[in-house]
Amino acid sequence: IMETLLKVLARTQSGAGVHEEAMLAAGTFTVAAGEHFQKYLQQFMPFVRAGLQDHMQWQVCLSTVGVLGDVSRAVGQAVFPYCDELVSIILTNLGSPSVHRNIKPELLTVLGDCALAIESNFSKYLDAVLTILRQAMVMSVQMVSSN
Repeated sequence: IMETLLKVLARTQSGAGVHEEAMLAAGTFTVAAGEHFQKYLQQFMPFVRAGLQDHMQWQVCLSTVGVLGDVSRAVGQAVFPYCDELVSIILTNLGSPSVHRNIKPELLTVLGDCALAIESNFSKYLDAVLTILRQAMVMSVQMVSSN
């Protein structure tokens, strides 16, 4: 099933509807496969990266964020080799005013999923994550104050 989904993702990177559905199906497969999903990580993570970067099609990005959470919970520490790049993309998206506001809370949630998955290895990202959280808090306070 996953090999077929990888083929679909490879052929439809430019078609958002099919890409989003294939990504969601891969997320479901991830949950079902659990830790056995590790064998697909190397092939699948480029699609996760592309989906996270495709914030202009916010539904694709949002579904990819959810799938990354599924992958992190399923494979645990095995996601760590991909975290430098993924956390960087997530932090960039959080700091970008062009990223749809519906995505940002989910990005914060997936950071938590990654932290739980890689445990103490997440400490290397902690300063950057705390900075983003502080900025989000300040913006929230400003929004409430202006209302």
